[in-house]
Order: sequence, then C-alpha cells, then structure tokens
Amino acid sequence: MATIGRALASEKAPPSQTFHSLANHPLLWISIQTRATIALGIVFLKTAKPGLAGSLITIGVAIVLGIASALPIPRRERASEGSAD
Repeated sequence: MATIGRALASEKAPPSQTFHSLANHPLLWISIQTRATIALGIVFLKTAKPGLAGSLITIGVAIVLGIASALPIPRRERASEGSAD
C-alpha cells in the first residue's frame, strides 16, 4: 500500500502502467479480501460472544474464507493475459 501511495503521489499525469500493475497485484487483492472477512468475523464475535475456542475457530474460518474467496482472482488475470497473446 505504501508503494502504491508513493507511485500515485509521484505521478502528475494519468496513472502509469506501473501504478496499474501495483494496484492490480494479486497479493493486494488477497490481502484486501482476507481483511474484509476478518472484519466480518469480528462483527460476528461482537454479536455472538462465543468462548475462546469459538472465537479462535471463527477467526480461523474467516482467514480461510478470505484467502479462498480471493484465489480465483489471480487465475482470471492469468487466463485473460493468455487469451490476449
């Protein structure tokens, strides 16, 4: 995120290809989706108030779901790059 911020701040014209490649990096999207599912898991923890074991399971499931939901994104990008060649 810091690299993207520096790249955007240093450019005066429309964003370059470097900025687009940084903003569309698969690991960035995996990170964003994992953080979103963890946030949803925290909301669940605040409302359900499970014990320690339930809390750990909830966060574990949130992490797995976040990573699993983001995995198709890199495959789609690779597939579209392959079809463009």
